Amino acid sequence: ERIKVEYEPLPAVLDPLEALNGNSPLVHPPNGNVYASKVIRRGDVERGFAESDRVFEARFRTQMVEHVPLEPHAAVADWDANGRLTIHSTLGRITLGRVDIARTLKMPLNRIRVVATIVGGNFGGKNEITQEPVLALLSKKTGRPVKGVFSRDEEFSATTTRHPIVMDYRTGVRRDGRIIARDVRLVLDGGAYCSWSETTLGKAAILSAGPYIMENIHVEALAVYTNKTMTGAMRGFGAPQVCFAYESHMDDIAAALKLDPLEIRLLNAFDENSISPTGQVLQSVAVKET
Repeated sequence: ERIKVEYEPLPAVLDPLEALNGNSPLVHPPNGNVYASKVIRRGDVERGFAESDRVFEARFRTQMVEHVPLEPHAAVADWDANGRLTIHSTLGRITLGRVDIARTLKMPLNRIRVVATIVGGNFGGKNEITQEPVLALLSKKTGRPVKGVFSRDEEFSATTTRHPIVMDYRTGVRRDGRIIARDVRLVLDGGAYCSWSETTLGKAAILSAGPYIMENIHVEALAVYTNKTMTGAMRGFGAPQVCFAYESHMDDIAAALKLDPLEIRLLNAFDENSISPTGQVLQSVAVKET
């Protein structure tokens, strides 16, 4: 109550596509808003489009999703008189959390002990620290153990969310529905800080073509900063977003070609020893049997 705050409103960028604009406000000046990128190339996409009977284009967008575990983030910090820190926390990955706490507080690891509690729901949202360093400093200041529990409002504003992605698809097909070429552009909204974006970006890019055989593929994936809640780990790491896009795209193509949506998938689906967009030889492929 004694703290008086003066706010200076600054220009904000809230849309990932606007963040790519050269005139957009910079979230972390002087660096640009793009902080990670991945590219996958296989075959000759433009030649594939030229050889296709039809080319379909579509844009898909997903939104931020909060994990909403039954138990919010909670922790107890106890900084003892000998300078040793013990934290009981709902962290789902205490080893990573211990390293982050040490780095944040500039402490050696051997002075920190993190005790895992029973976690009442994680889904990726408790992969990283939130209030633990703050509680530690409060404990050091007061000489007493300090407990913190997020309210539900704080869960939405101060913890990570699933990455929203803008997904542009361009697919060339034969009249029978055979996919000849696919070009994909992904723009991940990372929010204000990086967290698990590079991992999510890589998985989304690798999986963005879908479980389908195609010789000509180009994928460009970008992660950008915006002035929004930080994104991070959440079940699937980019896979659910691109799955929504490529399967919706397949339904649209099937409808336009007047093909059964199951038949067009069976026509293009991976077989045993199919090659993935990154050159992996796939084993134990059961798409068609399933």
